[in-house]
Amino acid sequence: MYLSLILLFTAIETSAATCPPGGDGPCNCDWTSGGTKCPHGRDDGSECFCRCCCPYMSQPFTCKWKPPAPPGPVPPPSPPPPPPPPSPPLGPCSSPVVAGLLDIKEYGRNSSVYVVGGSGKKGIEISGNKLVMQYGPRVYFGDKCTDSMEKDMFKIVNWEGRSFSYTVDMSQVGCACNVAVYLVSMPAMNITKCGDYYCDANYVCGVGCPEMDIQEANREAFHVTPHKCDGDQPPYQNCDRGGCGTKVDIDKFGPGKSVIDTNHPFQVNISMSAYAVSTTLSQGAGRSMHLANDCSLGNHFANGMVVTLSSWGGPAKEMSWLDQPPCGNESCNEGAVTYSDFEIV
Repeated sequence: MYLSLILLFTAIETSAATCPPGGDGPCNCDWTSGGTKCPHGRDDGSECFCRCCCPYMSQPFTCKWKPPAPPGPVPPPSPPPPPPPPSPPLGPCSSPVVAGLLDIKEYGRNSSVYVVGGSGKKGIEISGNKLVMQYGPRVYFGDKCTDSMEKDMFKIVNWEGRSFSYTVDMSQVGCACNVAVYLVSMPAMNITKCGDYYCDANYVCGVGCPEMDIQEANREAFHVTPHKCDGDQPPYQNCDRGGCGTKVDIDKFGPGKSVIDTNHPFQVNISMSAYAVSTTLSQGAGRSMHLANDCSLGNHFANGMVVTLSSWGGPAKEMSWLDQPPCGNESCNEGAVTYSDFEIV
């Protein structure tokens, strides 16, 4: 008995001696042996290590402190893939699910996309490279003219190493409204409860998929948020509903503000890679603000995503996540937003 106490004391002393000084709280001791998890902490699949000390352990573990590995360097942005060959020009389309033909620039060339959605032309006006969206619709960039919402009608772009830019006028879009520009990993495998193939990270239509919110905004607020999901291909699992977002400095963005005055149009430019997302808002010479996300979507950009535009809102208490502060108790005024000069580089 006396010998056992000596051995246990020796094991405890060894554990305490090898632990770093200044630890607080109970020991977090990670240990695996033959695939068995340690009784305290998580299974790292390697050696036992402590963040503090283990004198209370009932078994004589030999704990070895393992300092955290320093973060590795962020890999440089991937070079953009070579531009695909020019697509045949799109012609006029008379369809109940096509709002019209929108002129864009793509890889330095003049191009065009169909603006498609289940409500067709309702709430959408298109003229050349300009699109006006009233409150309510959700539409997508498409490259096929079909009579109904079809799985193969969406324009899917490899966004890895690429940039996307446009001009937006949200001067009429008040607090508690959200005019959104984003990418989603459409189409869903099957038609969703919304009557099309839409999916997003919040399962709005019953199906989850990766989502890159380039713009969730009104004239008082602007958010940029990547949302990852598990899996590289559908069906996706465990989508990050909250995402990893960043937002503008409200002292510099808003009606009459010094950098981005939302009483007037401004430009949005976002660059995307598997490792990082970088967004610049600009307005006139020398006036710009930068939003950096230290998270991204991994392989989801390279797998292809679809440009999506929507306009929605509600009471102040339901939209406070977006714009409080600076907004107060006002509900969405259902104002229209105007876009132009879309460009893929």
